[in-house]
Amino acid sequence: MDKMISPIFFRGRSFSSDKVSPAGARRSRSPEETYRTVRPLMEAIGVTRVADITGVDRIGIPVAAAVRPLAPIQVYSWGKGTTLLQAKVSAMMEALERHCGERADPPSVRLPYDRLEGAKLHLEELALKRDHLFSPSLPERWTKGWDIVAQEEVYAPLQLVRLSFRRDLAGETESFQCTSNGLSAGNTFAEALCSGLYECVERDAVTCWELYNRSRGLAFPGRKVDVDAVDDGLFGDLLERCRRADVEVLLLDCRADTDVATYVCYLQDRICPQWGLYHGRGTHLDPKVAMVRALTEAAQGRAAYLLGGHDGASLETQGTVAFGTGKSLAERAAGLERAPAPPPEEERDTFHGDVHLLLDRLGRAGLSRVLVWDLSDPGLSVSVSVLRIVVPGLEGWRMHHYAPGFRGRRSAEGRREP
Repeated sequence: MDKMISPIFFRGRSFSSDKVSPAGARRSRSPEETYRTVRPLMEAIGVTRVADITGVDRIGIPVAAAVRPLAPIQVYSWGKGTTLLQAKVSAMMEALERHCGERADPPSVRLPYDRLEGAKLHLEELALKRDHLFSPSLPERWTKGWDIVAQEEVYAPLQLVRLSFRRDLAGETESFQCTSNGLSAGNTFAEALCSGLYECVERDAVTCWELYNRSRGLAFPGRKVDVDAVDDGLFGDLLERCRRADVEVLLLDCRADTDVATYVCYLQDRICPQWGLYHGRGTHLDPKVAMVRALTEAAQGRAAYLLGGHDGASLETQGTVAFGTGKSLAERAAGLERAPAPPPEEERDTFHGDVHLLLDRLGRAGLSRVLVWDLSDPGLSVSVSVLRIVVPGLEGWRMHHYAPGFRGRRSAEGRREP
């Protein structure tokens, strides 16, 4: 079927990619082949070890960490999966994308917004920080991304592309939300693009649900899923591991008007509730894959904190962890709506086929631009793509500097699309 689907075009080049499907994951190469390709690159990007940290927790869900002692932002890159090899590959890929994002230096100009000539983001799409100093008449750094929908170059803030919190460009007002959202690595261009789009959709959906539910006095995002009714043997196995370890599981459906299955999973220890709450997220065109991703990421977060190595944790994150010392998850989630049945599995046989589906969903939700930058490090001379994807109009990660855009404000006012 996917042979009839056109490739993705980026700056005049076409990209397509088949996929393999190891348990709970999707890649264009097997985990074994990806590991053989990526492992030799670790020394070049400053990774001193790729550690199995599964044993710091008693759940037994595989978690790995790639350690870069001289990383400018976060020393540890975390990896998850249903096997240890998947977790190690995941950690190494995250280390690669952070390495490339930190060193990204695409061509840029320093001009006021009002003086930019050509296509540019609308003012309401600029993802401004809380308490920003942006003015259309003041100079900022801008860089051109490629809109894979309209097939044209579009100006966007450089701060949305680089993964850098340094004040190293004279004259910047630091007005834009700099996060890792939409920064993705893959074996191929199409795989990285698909992964980055999933992350952008995921962050938006969860943020909108968080704001919507908080407007109604609810602490959790989304709608409660009956985990015992999930018809998936792999998810059921992971759930049973948590239960044997006396860890409570709460799964929430956060699908938004972008209409892609998105879940958040919370874990709370029954024996040591003072260890706190840990959550993970997952988005995919196959709801079962999204659920597995959410649960394995929650286990990843729990292992990372038990290891004591989450140096990137903010004060806000630490406060969230302390939130787990009171009632059980079931008690806290008592006021949540019940989730509807999961959407049907709709993924295609190829990554470029999935990308076309995701672009269609975004377009139906009124999101007509998808900007892409290729941040791959040419010095690594290997077939690994690192991209930055920006979808103007989607909400970002609710970090300390987050300020809601149109979709977030709508959600905070208690309005949600069906």
